[in-house]
Formats: sequence, structure tokens, C-alpha cells
Amino acid sequence: MFSKASNLFLKKWTKKQPAFIEYFQSEWLASHNTWYEGVRHFTPSTNNALEANNRVIKDENTFRERLPLSRFKVLALEIVEKWSKSYERGLKQFSEKQTVTLDLWTNAYQWVKSNKSILSTEHDDTIEYYIPAGDETAITNAGIDVMKKMKWYSFDQYKIKAFNVWCVTLPVDKLRWLNGLCDCPIFFKKFMCKHVVGMAIRLNYCRPPPAAKDVPLGEKRRREPCTGESIANIILDYLKRYSLPLDNCVGQAYDGASNMSGIYKGCQAIIKKYCKDAEYMHCSNHCLNLALIDTCSFTQIRNMMGTIRHIIKFFKESPKRMAALRSEITENEGDYIQLSKKKRLISLCDTRWVDRNTSIETFLELYLPVVNTLDRYRSAKLKDDSAEQLYHAITNFEHIISTCLSCFVLSEIVPLSRLLQTPTLDFGAANRYVDILLDTFQKRKIDAPDYFHNIIYQHSDQLCTELFITPCIPRHSIVALKKKQITITDPEEYYRDHVYLPFLAELVDNIKNRLSGMRSPRIVLLSQLRPELIIKEKTLKLAKQLADKFADRLPSPLQLFSELERWQTKCINLIKEEEHWKKKWLNDLIKQTDNTAFPNVRSLLIFLATLPVSTASAERSFSHLARIKSYARSTMKEGRLNGLAAAYIHKDIDIDPQEILTCYIQKHSRRLDFGF
Repeated sequence: MFSKASNLFLKKWTKKQPAFIEYFQSEWLASHNTWYEGVRHFTPSTNNALEANNRVIKDENTFRERLPLSRFKVLALEIVEKWSKSYERGLKQFSEKQTVTLDLWTNAYQWVKSNKSILSTEHDDTIEYYIPAGDETAITNAGIDVMKKMKWYSFDQYKIKAFNVWCVTLPVDKLRWLNGLCDCPIFFKKFMCKHVVGMAIRLNYCRPPPAAKDVPLGEKRRREPCTGESIANIILDYLKRYSLPLDNCVGQAYDGASNMSGIYKGCQAIIKKYCKDAEYMHCSNHCLNLALIDTCSFTQIRNMMGTIRHIIKFFKESPKRMAALRSEITENEGDYIQLSKKKRLISLCDTRWVDRNTSIETFLELYLPVVNTLDRYRSAKLKDDSAEQLYHAITNFEHIISTCLSCFVLSEIVPLSRLLQTPTLDFGAANRYVDILLDTFQKRKIDAPDYFHNIIYQHSDQLCTELFITPCIPRHSIVALKKKQITITDPEEYYRDHVYLPFLAELVDNIKNRLSGMRSPRIVLLSQLRPELIIKEKTLKLAKQLADKFADRLPSPLQLFSELERWQTKCINLIKEEEHWKKKWLNDLIKQTDNTAFPNVRSLLIFLATLPVSTASAERSFSHLARIKSYARSTMKEGRLNGLAAAYIHKDIDIDPQEILTCYIQKHSRRLDFGF
């Protein structure tokens, strides 16, 4: 077979790749013609077993050192003696017959259940069984004849027909079925395959162990691959099933996973082939979260969050420690500088870094009770080594001021994160909120001496006074500053100029970079229709830009210029009547337009409102799904699940129980009389 396939391969590629064919023929067909799998039955095709012995020698004997030849000879004799004794005592054994693993038993049993039709040919001592390969369930005598006589007239025909049928040869003596042969690639490599074992099971030559009849967990519930192509196909099939036109798709929003955001094989790239206007937007809230993750890699902030995580874990692992902290808070409530109604610590969120502000704020409010409780657990009576370490880590000025700094800075980002999760938010309003946040940070940077002293440093100083801690600069930082010929003796100056301002600058840069997608040309152009922006625009220039970009989306393109003039005048009058119209959301603006006076503006505003700012609304449905599909409803089918999910999400819709009961009764004949 190899010789026949080689000739067909040479015939196909000699004219197209003459240089390669000459090299291949001389090196791999003439000089080395025994390199392929199955050239010799029951001979090793790799040196994996030998390499495994080499690894044992390196790991357990030479310890991966290069030894002199004299030393290695002595060591080799010791190895041979040790291995010989292992074989004598039965610790190691040579296999005298073929072994069948549990995985092979399981695969063979599942293959037998596929119920394939098999043809056979009897000989004196053996029987040949011809088995359809792959997903095929039946074969013909003609197919067997093609395989036996190798009736292939081209290399492409060989690739298709040579591997359609496997031939399993079993001895007539059923006790010797382990000596069976097969011409599949797995048998050539491992000298045993599921076809040999499966035929032995099918012919009752052997019985599989009970464990082999249990399908592995991965086989019971095959999940679709989470590639971009498979996800895109699911979305496109859903749209076609419910007759949703692809032309109405104007945007996509996913997280930043490569299978979703890939520019070549990502889900967004595949869908965009069918919907040219469906530009991909990385969820803005995810982008804000990623900007915060990048910024919190700052050394002092990273160390502070790690310490807080260990402290919270220390208390939550033991109910006694939690009770001790709670009693410390309640019994000495009036002795602390800051009163708090919170009685327990909140774990740091692993995914939503913006939500860590709540945890850090709670920790800062309970800072003194936490320190006092740790102090009790490091005493002689309640001696705990981890409490000793955590106590020294938390009674450090660098940790105190880093906690205060991150708490007050993160508190500025929380409102923006909540706004970006609003279902009715549009890109115009979202960009305005981002600009407000960046302006706030710029103001904090300009007023750094006053803000840092009066807010951050003053709060840190109060905690230090209560804990009898002296504010200081870390020793390693002093050494690093001296190397740069910088002399700073004031801790406030050091933490302001070398921690607070760099942290703030890096946060601003990361927010700008991560949220830059919110200012794409299409979004910026459509945002000009908002009242606070269109009153400053030149309508002629704006009309030309909108007509070029959205000509196929406009109901009346020729009326766009005059319509924009009327819309500009109306927006000016709206702002004169009420200044709040500058901050109105897009839903309120769309209500001010109608298809008679503003058909084009209305269409463009709906286009802008449809563009997804974040995926928060879709992700909320996942939370609802976790509550609906409980353990008791694990066998629920898709139809009922969809109905329950719709009813749970849209709670504002009134459902008449009487109407549901009537529908239930009329659907099928019931033995129970409901009185209707």
C-alpha cells in the first residue's frame, strides 16, 4: 500500500513541485524507506520507552548533572543492580501479553453499541472482519474489493477510499483474541485498538469490566465548541429561525475574549460578513474594569489588596474569629474615631474590580476593630502565627495610606460604572459621563496638594494616631531615591508625588486607552444630533457627513438638510425652556421626533440608541437563569425554560392566572374537573 500511495503522490506533485519531489524521492523513498507507521508489525515505532528510562536516570540518579565517565560507570552499575533486584522481587515486570486499559475497554464498548454492519471472510486459522470506518455504518463487497486490490488511480482518490474500511483479523481460537490484528493507525502504534477489542466483545470472546459500561462524563453531554465560528452560527441560526432580518443588525457588543473579538475568526468578524453595519464594540463596563485592573498592578496598591484579601480570608475561615471581630465592633462601638453600622468584612470581588471599592471602604471603616482583633489573636492565650504576620502587615503606614488612597480614588469610578450598566444609556451620554470623570481626575491632579492633604493624608494620619504609628517613608524607597539623587524627608510629600500622582496619571491613561472605542467616527457623528451638540454644529456640513455615511438608512435623504435645520431650531427652543434637555437620555429625544416632521432624524437617533454601550443587560439574564434553572428543575426543556425566563425578566407585564389556567385546560383532555 505504501509503495502504491508513494507512486500516486509522486505522480501528482512531480510537475508542480519538482525540487521537493526530487529531495523526497532520494531521502525518504530511496535512502530511508522504513520510516512510516506499520512498516514492521509488533516492532516499536518510537523510542519513548527508552527516553522514559533516560528521564528516570536523570531525575533519580544523576540529578541532571554531567558526570565524569569514571563516576558514571560506577553509577551505571548501581542502576543495573537496583533495577535487577526490582525485577527479581516483582516490583517491576515485563509484559508477556497485550494489555487492555480501562479507557480502551470503554471506547470498544461504545463502538460495539454503534451497531455497524460487518462483513467477514474465513480462513484456516483466522477470520477477517471488514469494518466501516468513521461515521459510516455499512460497507459493500465492492468497497472491500477496492481496498484489497488497491484500485486507486489518483492520490486524492487514495486519500478518500483507502481509509474507508478497516480489516480486523482474529484467530479462530477465541482464547487467543489478544493476538488479533488491525490495519488502523492506532493499532500500528499501540498494537491494540478498539476494533480488535470491540470485535472480541461482539463475538462474546470476552466481557468488558462493569466500569467500562459507564460512559465518561464528557461523553454524556457533548457541548458545542466555544469557537467564534460555532457561536456565530448559533446566533445566525437563531436570527433566521425567528425571521429577524440581518440588515437590521447595526452593532455587536461582547466581552474581550479572543473567540468573540478576533478580527479574523472571532464571532464579531463572522457576523460582520453578513451585516456590514454590525460594528463590534467591546463592552464599555468591561473596558473600565480592565483599565482598573491594569492600574491596580501599581506596587503599593497590589500589595495592599493582597494583604486585605488574606485578612478577610483569615476571619471568614473561622466562625470564632468572625464572632471575635463582631464583638470587638459592638462592644467598643463608641471608642473609635469613625462610627460604622457595618459588622462584617466583605470579600474582594475576583472579577468586578470596581466593586472592590465596597470591600475596601468597609475594611477602612473597620480598620481599628480589625487591628485590635488581630492583636488579641497574636497574644499568648490565642497564639496564631498568621495573625502575627497579618498584624505587622496592617500596622504599616504604607498599607494605611494605600488603603485610603485606593478607597477615595475608586469611589470616583463607581458612579460611572453603574451608569454604564444602565439599559437605556446611549453613547452620547456615556461619553459625557466619561469626560466628567476625566475632568474630575484632572482637577484632582491640579489640586493635588490640598486634596491629598485634607482628604487622604489626614484620614491616614488619624488612623496612625489611634494605632500609635509614626508616618514614615519605606527604607527601600529612600535608597532608591538616593540613587536618583532625590532627597525627600516628608512622608506626605513622598506619597503624594511618588504614589498618588503616578497612580492617578496611570489610571487616566488606561481609561482613555480602554474606552477609546466609544469615540469611533460613526458614534461621534451620530452623537452630534444630541441637543447640547447640534446647537453648535453647521447643519450643511453635518448633513453631508450623515448622507455619506448612512445614505441607505435614511427614509428621505434629499430632505436631510432642511430636516436638520428644523431639528436644530427645535433643540434650541427646548434648551431655552428647560436647561435639563442637554442631559436628557435618547429615549426622551426620540419621543420629540415623529415620522412626519423628522423621519431622518428619528431614524438616526434610533440607530444611535440601538448601538450597545455595554453587555450588562444580557449578563443580568445569566443571573436570572441561575435562579430559575435550579437543581429541582434540572430536567426542564428549552420551551419551558424560555417561558419562565421571559416571565421572570419582564416582571412588569401583568399575567392573568385565570387565562393561564384556561389555556392549560384546553390544551389537553384532563381527568380532573376544574369546573369550566
